[in-house]
Amino acid sequence: MTKLLKIAAKTIGFLFEWVLILIIAFAFLIRSFPFQTFLAHQATKFLSKELNTKVEIGRVEIIFLNKVLLKDVLILDLKKDSILYSKEISLKLEKLDLNKNKFVIGKTNLNSGSINIDRDKKTGEYNYQFIADYFSSDSKTESKPATLIFKDISISNFNLRYDDFRKSQLAYGLDYDHIKISDLGIYISDLKIEDDVISLNLTDLKLKEQCGLTIEKLNSQINVSSNGIRLEKFHLKTPKTKLNCSRLSLLYNDWEDFDLFEDKVKFDVEILPSNGCKTFYKR
Repeated sequence: MTKLLKIAAKTIGFLFEWVLILIIAFAFLIRSFPFQTFLAHQATKFLSKELNTKVEIGRVEIIFLNKVLLKDVLILDLKKDSILYSKEISLKLEKLDLNKNKFVIGKTNLNSGSINIDRDKKTGEYNYQFIADYFSSDSKTESKPATLIFKDISISNFNLRYDDFRKSQLAYGLDYDHIKISDLGIYISDLKIEDDVISLNLTDLKLKEQCGLTIEKLNSQINVSSNGIRLEKFHLKTPKTKLNCSRLSLLYNDWEDFDLFEDKVKFDVEILPSNGCKTFYKR
């Protein structure tokens, strides 16, 4: 009996040593970029199957467990056209409070890429709707509303395209149903998403639109809700215009009003001393 106990003790000790070795090896392995990329590939493979499209990440680097760097990120829609591509995305998690359902992201950077959004010619459905549907909860149980805070967001060297294929293109001027932006740069601080309200401080925005419009600088404090987009301390600079407003608001009853923008959406503007000229932008 004593011999059996000794054998059992040695066996348990041997197994414990190997478990400890495996835990240490895994701890080192998970810090290696190739292994992190392998895990990311498995995750994107799962998402691709679930979403019935292509989701791809070229490389992943996890630094100090709270900072993530993704390279060559690609998401396609159900027609296999690109929704998002970014050469590099990085973010740093600062706070995670599951009891309060609160998430705080420190710095987020998106560098060199493109975003393509369109609406179907027949149904008017957005090309990203299937992603929103997948991640929307089917649970009927009540849960605490989530609060998401981004302290700093930087988007640089991006192109943005939006097309509502139900609408024909304008021959000239800024076409709100067919927008094509290049050299997009956005810098945002204190972005907060809570319930159906979004608030942020837009510290800088630069872009070029296909109609010829160039925005050299735009900054404002912004609040977006289900009944209005409200901008305060609004400052816009183009090559020929400087527009300053204490407030610039777009008021509506719900988001569907944007389908009849000219009839349904109201402007509430207080213009401060500004200068500029009337300009017609041509394609």
